[in-house]
Amino acid sequence: MSLLLTKLKNFDLFFEKLTALLVILLFAVALRIPSFFEPYWYGDEGIYLTIGHGLNQGKTLYRDIVDHKTPIIYYLAKVGTQLNFRILLTIFMLVGYSCFYFLTNKLFRHKKITLISSLSLIILTSLPTFEGLIPNGELFVLCFVLAGFLSLTKTTYWQFFLEQKKKLPSQKTTYRWLVLAGFFFGLAILTKVPAVFDVLAAFLIGWLGLIYSPHPKLVFLPQIKNFLVLGAGILLPIALSILYFIFKQAGTSYLEYGLLYNFHYTGTWIPETQSLFASVWLILKGKVMLTAIALIVLSLLKNKITPLVQWSAGWTILALVGSSLSNRPYPHYLIQLLPPVVLLVFSLILNLKQSKKRLATLITGSLIFVWLFLALKTIGFWGYPALSYYQHFWQYANKQIDKQAYTESFNALIKDNNLATQIIGNKKLDEIYIWGNNPMLYAQTKTTPSDPFLVLFHIQDLGLIDQTVKNVLTKRPPYVVVMKDAEKPPLTLSSFLNSYYIPTQQFEHFVLWQERN
Repeated sequence: MSLLLTKLKNFDLFFEKLTALLVILLFAVALRIPSFFEPYWYGDEGIYLTIGHGLNQGKTLYRDIVDHKTPIIYYLAKVGTQLNFRILLTIFMLVGYSCFYFLTNKLFRHKKITLISSLSLIILTSLPTFEGLIPNGELFVLCFVLAGFLSLTKTTYWQFFLEQKKKLPSQKTTYRWLVLAGFFFGLAILTKVPAVFDVLAAFLIGWLGLIYSPHPKLVFLPQIKNFLVLGAGILLPIALSILYFIFKQAGTSYLEYGLLYNFHYTGTWIPETQSLFASVWLILKGKVMLTAIALIVLSLLKNKITPLVQWSAGWTILALVGSSLSNRPYPHYLIQLLPPVVLLVFSLILNLKQSKKRLATLITGSLIFVWLFLALKTIGFWGYPALSYYQHFWQYANKQIDKQAYTESFNALIKDNNLATQIIGNKKLDEIYIWGNNPMLYAQTKTTPSDPFLVLFHIQDLGLIDQTVKNVLTKRPPYVVVMKDAEKPPLTLSSFLNSYYIPTQQFEHFVLWQERN
């Protein structure tokens, strides 16, 4: 009986400690509820779900169905429907928020700051402003990265720098946690390549640990071993993925589209500018040069600012490179930047209280945020309104507007896609083909394209129009959709449609061609 009472008391104490976390997690779920009622409207999500459906059909990624990101996001999209995908995202985010809560608890050792900083991250990544409600790769990356950093806190690698404990874990224990942390970081890279810059922030911890150690010669060899073990952990899932696609006879395609295409993607968008800063920042070499200089300067600030400010500032700079790597102004790219920025803000607040380091801390923080402002302004990042989003959902929930008016407000294509889905979806087809950019229709009808590529802009970018037309002519899908805002189909495809198909429906945004009986 006494044992049972002891266990109940321990459980009660455990629950009491986690009450604040549970409350903010419930708040996070509440913010995401409206996303469960959205229609199929977001292009990238349509691509993920279509490829996920293709994988369920038995197609091989990068060979039979292609997009340009690393593979994990597509395997997560195998859940089938948009609702399932968003529920899965919510589960991931709750785990990620929990990791951030425990991480900040170790870093700040201040209950209120831990709670407020965690709540800040939840709000920033759960509002539609930065597309936080949509299952983009950056959100899954955030979860893997935070799990990796939390794993690092169990190691000498971390504690050499950020904790300086006298009693350190054994190297054997450290190696286990380093491999686990590296594995999480590897999964992050396999979800989206810019996660590499978060991984560099993990190596930055080890580098700063060498600098801060009062006995660098004693720490040097163990820390080098830690570097190698962490690196091995990172490479493990990447190597396994390469072997997997080689086994699936898609190794070359994986290399071309899953890994190397990202270098092409980052170099194809350089906005015109007359600013000196912008002219440097908008090219990859410029980003690397400025970041290297900043990290060297931060390394020289030992004893001028606290280790936490030093590291969070370095991670912020690295994450800024990752989020602006392609120079495209899409809001979800900024998700990568939010965790280090939140850490930096609250570490600055805490450390401005230290009079001896106040000036250096203030200057460092100011320079970092000026840099952020200039970089984000140069690229022209934008966001979605948050208040009107929730107001609109409230009107729908209270039946002030009907479902049709609510769903059609998200995207101009939704009305046409819903009508086309009533025709195509009921026939349970495996493939159709869309000439243009409307992957949401594939996802909504649970079909895949009669060509490896889902959208016309990829086909045009890679110069594969002739090959795509050949594939469509060979497979003769039961329906072909021709988007009105797309480039006019080649004569070969137009002649094929006129000979073997009937324009059965003229919608506002596209024409639905049905194969003749």
